[in-house]
Parts: sequence; C-alpha cells; structure tokens
Amino acid sequence: MKIFRKIFLYSFATYWIFCPIRAVSLRWATLIGSILYVLLTLWMLKKYPKQKRLLIYSAIFTGMAILELPQRIIDFTATKVTLIFSLCILWAFIATILTYEFKHKILIVIGCMIWLFGITTVQDNWSEIYYYGKLNKEQALNVADYSFEDSHKNFKLKELKGEYIVLDFWGSHCSSCFKSFPKLQEMHEKYKSDSTIVIASVFLKNDRKDEDIKTGQKLITDRGYDFTVFATDYENPLLDYVEIDGVPTVLILDKCHNVIFRGSLEFAETKLENLLHD
Repeated sequence: MKIFRKIFLYSFATYWIFCPIRAVSLRWATLIGSILYVLLTLWMLKKYPKQKRLLIYSAIFTGMAILELPQRIIDFTATKVTLIFSLCILWAFIATILTYEFKHKILIVIGCMIWLFGITTVQDNWSEIYYYGKLNKEQALNVADYSFEDSHKNFKLKELKGEYIVLDFWGSHCSSCFKSFPKLQEMHEKYKSDSTIVIASVFLKNDRKDEDIKTGQKLITDRGYDFTVFATDYENPLLDYVEIDGVPTVLILDKCHNVIFRGSLEFAETKLENLLHD
C-alpha cells in the first residue's frame, strides 16, 4: 500500500504539471501530459520491477483520474469540450502499457497514429460540434427576409445574389474574430473575381458603445483589409433563428438563401471548396 501511495502521488503531481497549460493551449497540454504519463509509467515500471504491474498501473490511473473524473461526472456539459484531449492522454498511457506488456514495436506505431488522429482530426471536429452544433438538414433555415445594413441603406439578404454567400459574424470585443480576419481576407482575394461567390463580414454593433457600420468598417480598413462589411445589431432576430450564440460564427447560404453551414471560418473554407467541386 505504501508503494501504491507513492506512485499515486507521482501521478497526481504529474496531472498538476500539465493541467494549468490547458488555459493556454489544449493541444500543448495534451502533448505535454501524454509525454509525461508515458515517461512516468516507464519510470515506475523500472523503479519497482518486483511490484505487481497491475498495482503500478492502477496507482497511476488513480492519480490521473481522481480530480478529472469527478469533474466530468458532476458537470459533463461544461467539461466535454476537453474530453477528446483527456482521452488522448489516457490513450497514451494505455498504449504504453500495451507496448510494455506485449513487446511489439508495431504497437508503438499504431498507438502514435491513433493518438495523432485523436488530437487533430477528432478533436477539431468535436470542438466544431461543441461550439456550433449541427444543422438539422431536414429543417431548412431560410434567411432571405432578414435585414442587414451596408454603407448606404438597410437591405434584405435576398438582395444578395450568388450561388454561395459566406457571412462571418464578429464584434469589436472579440479577439478571436480579429485573428480570423487574415483567413477571411485570403478568401476574399480568392473569390472576388467570381460573381457567384459572396464573401462578407457582418459587424455586430454594440449600442452601448454607440457603434455603427462606420465603426466596423474603420476597424477593418485600419488593419489593411478590404473585404465587404455589413452590419446589424445583437437584437436582430436572425441570430436567434439560426442559433448564433457567440462570435466568431460563419454562415454559408445557398442561392435560395437557406443556411447550409454554421461553424468556424476554417471549416467554412473547406465546406465552400467541397461545394464548388461537387
């Protein structure tokens, strides 16, 4: 039992080394956490060769899960965005055990491939669904009669003509929005000569700050961008209708002004490319 406590404390301390990094970068936290638990597992196996390996594995897992598991049980909704990263760290631990027990080098390769797939593709798709949800394909969301404003007047979305219309919603308070603008500018440059594609940003005005469309336009031009800026306010019923709960959020509309995509700009770019190549 004394050995179990020691290994548990090592594992618990390891958890606290990488856990705060989550606030900065989930990927870096997962990378560091995975490496640390692989090294810890191998070290404990070498340090206590006469101990039952099941005891060593159990102690490490307990130290890893003693805080993580209760948090997820108590409030799974609030913690599920980091679920895949936690599973990736757990997988690194399990893959180390399998490799050690069965002594097959191929298990290292397979374990690393699964881990990389989890921390990249699986996590990106999981985060996209978590933040933006899934559109109900059986229920068409038509936004043709909702209004925005441009430099001259208010207009209805049905006045926008194009096979596909990309609308990037943002606000002046949103640092993540500004970070995505270089990508939006790239898309603008790529498609500006294509009359069938509309690329525009939608500035959400904050009435408490007396913001108007000129505020949004200035924020864009001062940073050297020249993509189109529309504006609306946070009370626009379109936001509730299409379930925009935060910014940045990107919509893609088809030529009938039905919403066919809601998500991040990165995924919107891929979606648009796929639509154009279908």
